[in-house]
Amino acid sequence: MFKNYLKTALRQLRQNRLFSILNVLGLAMGLCGGIFIFLWVQDELSFDRNNPRAEDVFRVNTQLGGTDVATTPIAMAPFLQRTLPVVKQSVRFMAEDPKLMTYGDKKFVEKRIWYADSNFQQLFNFPFLKGDPRHIFESKDQVLLTESTARRYFGDKDPIGKRLRFQTKTDMVVVGVLKDLPETSSIQFDMLMPISIIEERDKAYNPWNNFIYYSYLRLDDATARDPATLAHLEQTLDTIYKRNGYRGLTPSFNLQRLTDIHLGQHYFMDV
Repeated sequence: MFKNYLKTALRQLRQNRLFSILNVLGLAMGLCGGIFIFLWVQDELSFDRNNPRAEDVFRVNTQLGGTDVATTPIAMAPFLQRTLPVVKQSVRFMAEDPKLMTYGDKKFVEKRIWYADSNFQQLFNFPFLKGDPRHIFESKDQVLLTESTARRYFGDKDPIGKRLRFQTKTDMVVVGVLKDLPETSSIQFDMLMPISIIEERDKAYNPWNNFIYYSYLRLDDATARDPATLAHLEQTLDTIYKRNGYRGLTPSFNLQRLTDIHLGQHYFMDV
């Protein structure tokens, strides 16, 4: 029976060759287009989902003077972790302007240098290839490299313990190598340094008034999944700033889930 159907179909194709070719090409193009769209959507929806705690992690954004920005004061995240039981962990990042890094006769203008708290690994789970994530940033002269960055400077040699010259004046010791960050991570850096460097540099400023730091919070499960509780927490952030920040400013804060950053509302200074 099947053989007869097949013969009939082939006979129809031969008798209407042009029509058949157009239909087959149309079907093939439709399938290719559908597959491409499926893969693209799958990739877009996968951003930041490599983090096992992604649904509990939020970035704190600020509305200030009519502008929505993705950053907060440097003092906010640690203050929230100290004072609010629902905040289980906080991590701060800051993106640096391009800086010169030197190793021997190799010189690179690094465009993706970031600073972070030493506990960033506990929250973001970026895989280490070398070094101990439990003992990083114990001093201000330590730096982490991604795998491809370490290869640029050191080739196949072990980079641990090697020194890089930062801006021709400061030696930074390599204490770890991270696996290259996935392209589906909203956070992208090539080098990571202790945020304590920035705290020392900015100590002359009020730590509540310099809105250039990314703040990420891991909330308890109940809070992270309850919109009403999240809205109340946002109001609490506004109140905390009013008590601690500059009285001439009236910013408001909102919480954006880590998995919503890529496809959600975009902010000034977004990562």
